[in-house]
Amino acid sequence: MKRRPEFTTEQFREYWNGHQFTSLIERIAAQKNGATLYAKKHGSNESFDGVLEYRWDDTSHLNTLTESQQGRALADEMLDYQRQFVHITDSTAFFVEG
Repeated sequence: MKRRPEFTTEQFREYWNGHQFTSLIERIAAQKNGATLYAKKHGSNESFDGVLEYRWDDTSHLNTLTESQQGRALADEMLDYQRQFVHITDSTAFFVEG
């Protein structure tokens, strides 16, 4: 994830480490098979400000979450929160199976 250009690294970290973000991660993790969050500490030469990683044991668990009304509501809530401090269009999201 890339921080919004008007945010300092410290301001980004305040949102990243904030209770609301942690609570959202925990609520998503509680839906199916866990999620992992970490923020890489970095210098000014890195191409990102943070990495948010979710892991599911099986893609069917991810599908169950995204197909449920509660799962979609959580995803919308997470995106709304991230829009406050993440430069969404400069950030990358991807899924891998393996």
